[in-house]
Amino acid sequence: MSTYLVWSCRILLLVAFLVGIFLSTYKLTVSPPTWKDEGIIVQVAQNISRHGVYGVQVAPQEFVPAGFVTTGYTVILPVALFLKVFGEGLLQARSIMAIYLFCFFLLVYLLIKRGERCGPCIWAVWLLVSFAPLYGSGKSVLGEIPGTVFFLAFILCLRMIEVKYRGWWPMYLGAGIMAGLSMVTKPLFLIVVPVAVVLDYVDIKSRLPLKNILVSIFWTVVTVIAWVFVQFPGDSLYDILAIYSGNLSDVPLPNLIAENIYNTLTSLQPLYFLGLIVIWAVSLLWRKMNKEHVYVAESVAFYFSLVSLLAYLKTVGYFRYFLPGQIVALVYLPNSLFYLAEQAPSKLRVRFSFILLAKAILVILIIFQFYKTFFDSWVSDYYQITQTTDLGTVINSISADKKVLFCNVPEAVTFFGGRNYYQYVEFADIIKRGDAPSATVSRVGPDMIVVADRCPLVNNSVAGGYKVSAEAGKYRVLDKIK
Repeated sequence: MSTYLVWSCRILLLVAFLVGIFLSTYKLTVSPPTWKDEGIIVQVAQNISRHGVYGVQVAPQEFVPAGFVTTGYTVILPVALFLKVFGEGLLQARSIMAIYLFCFFLLVYLLIKRGERCGPCIWAVWLLVSFAPLYGSGKSVLGEIPGTVFFLAFILCLRMIEVKYRGWWPMYLGAGIMAGLSMVTKPLFLIVVPVAVVLDYVDIKSRLPLKNILVSIFWTVVTVIAWVFVQFPGDSLYDILAIYSGNLSDVPLPNLIAENIYNTLTSLQPLYFLGLIVIWAVSLLWRKMNKEHVYVAESVAFYFSLVSLLAYLKTVGYFRYFLPGQIVALVYLPNSLFYLAEQAPSKLRVRFSFILLAKAILVILIIFQFYKTFFDSWVSDYYQITQTTDLGTVINSISADKKVLFCNVPEAVTFFGGRNYYQYVEFADIIKRGDAPSATVSRVGPDMIVVADRCPLVNNSVAGGYKVSAEAGKYRVLDKIK
């Protein structure tokens, strides 16, 4: 490669990284808005920082286990450390997510660059930095992107083992730990990662030493066992299985699958994911038919994406549930497209035309994705909306010595500087923690109640002795009438 091309590649990659860092940190505490899932995760981190308790506070000095919080210690413990060292706040909590996003971009570069020409690596990085859902879930304190980071680290270890370190057991140890950390971050990974590995087991066993494979399996199991003891100190097996089923609304499975199939075929993001899977599958099949080498790492990554899409069909249908699989499919899209283009006949410049077509498709995708990121996505919708800032201002203004009841607004609790608070949270019929608001009001008589639209339990009879003293978007603060 000429010096000009080398420096062109470096500049394009540097600009892509700078764009990714900018989008990962731009209006970090405002867009996307904080919400229920993020609030409960940050609460657990706060309680570790404040009290050394891995749980959720429902009354002063009363905590319940955090087993119903389906994000693991790979997110919660780093956030707790930042809160302890740098002080409490959404900025400190989300800074961990910005670090995870940077690690994600770096891993994409390392995974595609290793042993490959520069082009696919550049395309892959630009595809990812322009992808709006990455920031929609990645800037909030959630588990999808951290889990993907550990999965990509696992895939990178597999790739390095095949290329250079086949007999070096520490690399297998690293692969096992990375797989385990991915699995404990979110329920999706707990199911999909081992299924992906099992689907490719014959290929793995034929290429890698069995004793070293067992090293990886051992350290994966150790990592998962550690998570069980940390995450579920007081939960029954029934509760754990119910919470991690992915169908908390208890909708009949056939109805759920039918609805999600319809959504997949009629909504842009799942349809995009399906297209990525098809292109990747055709590329892999063509390579295998031509007896070309396919790395175990890529095969496992493909099965991971495929099973992610299938697993989504039995969930309540939030698109972020398949986001990790879609991101991994995007990582491999440039390689797959260019491989298929290069299979065209070389005569009459047909192959050259197909390669140009592949590049045009990637350029159009990147431009379209940037448009969505800046003008038509969940993150862009909140660039100019101050809901989270207003909520923080209102809750921060409450005196720390007040007795406050937070009714199903865990995200509001994270802004409260006091410890003298009560809380009721409800994520589903089987996930309710804390006393009912009516019981707390009659028993304790809190000075204030913080509610949102989703807490109908605070009705007129419960809130009859209170009046609205402040509002922040959908949130209201009720003061006790003297």
